[in-house]
Amino acid sequence: TLDRHKIIQRDTLYEGFNRLTELTYRYRRLDGEWSENVTREIFERGPAAAVLPYDPLRDRVVLVRQFRPGALIAGSTGWELEPIAGICENGELPKNTVRREAMEEAGCQINTLEKICSYNVSPGCVQEPVSVFCGCVDSQSVLKVGGDASEHEETEVFVLTFDELQSDLLCGNFTYALTIIAAQWLLLNRDRLREKWSINHRDK
Repeated sequence: TLDRHKIIQRDTLYEGFNRLTELTYRYRRLDGEWSENVTREIFERGPAAAVLPYDPLRDRVVLVRQFRPGALIAGSTGWELEPIAGICENGELPKNTVRREAMEEAGCQINTLEKICSYNVSPGCVQEPVSVFCGCVDSQSVLKVGGDASEHEETEVFVLTFDELQSDLLCGNFTYALTIIAAQWLLLNRDRLREKWSINHRDK
């Protein structure tokens, strides 16, 4: 099998909360020849994980809202409902990340997790693989405000009925890919989860 790419050079341009890398590479064209050197700036964040907390007994989801400067620059208000998410710290497993972040951002204890998917945020220029889960929760036990003040984070916590989530999705009120992916998955899997997780709750 022929190599499909070659990394020529990799330089760190900036390292702060995130890292900006200049990557020079070649890729093999469809005719088998190598391309010329291509240089791109890559925004590196590292692996992240997210969870959509779902209460199967009350048929409700837990979402959070906090200020997102990137969304503001993109033309939105900078405030949008979204699943709970965070960066995987020091090799932390994604399932442990979402359990930690759920408690931190919403006071939300995850009882059971089911994997939704893994995806790359913007593979042409961003290094941030995201693992997405749905988590079984008691929506009556969550906080109204969460977040880690030391990280300049304040999250407003919302509990939506499934019908409200579905309406917002179908009306195009969500613009964050993570929210759309998780909500669409729940629409497809809600009945199965209600049966599976409600039985587990009754057994406890």
